[in-house]
Amino acid sequence: MKNYSPTFLAGKEVIKENRIDGLKLICSDGSWVLVRASGTEPIFRIYVEAGSTEDLQGIQRQVRDDLGI
Repeated sequence: MKNYSPTFLAGKEVIKENRIDGLKLICSDGSWVLVRASGTEPIFRIYVEAGSTEDLQGIQRQVRDDLGI
């Protein structure tokens, strides 16, 4: 995950990246995704906020596919 740095998520431009406590990517329309390792289980957690269910699912799908999780 440390080399993961997409320029677009679900067709939206990524304008900011924050690697504190995982990886948070913020898109030009205000949507964002935070991917972080669980502190208690051997899994990754994906948190997404978007303006529509379609955008949310698109971002989730792309991150999962890109990272193979």
